Amino acid sequence: MIYTPGSILNIIPTVNQAIDATKDTLRGLVKNPHINQIMGVSFGGNYNHFVADNLLNNLAEHNFSEAPNVVLVSGQVNWSE
Repeated sequence: MIYTPGSILNIIPTVNQAIDATKDTLRGLVKNPHINQIMGVSFGGNYNHFVADNLLNNLAEHNFSEAPNVVLVSGQVNWSE
């Protein structure tokens, strides 16, 4: 689907729904009893537990300020630095 400048506003509700669904998924991850195994599979056994625990605790408290920013550009997802 190609969006014109005027029609881009039509996707805002979809983007907001995707953001809300992602937040719900991340909050659910925090409560998962297998979180250490999940994180180990996702990031390897040597991931920084302190940073991960801090991020997950923030997510559980609905604080997404430490989560990376995502920039949507023409059908691509680019992680901003």
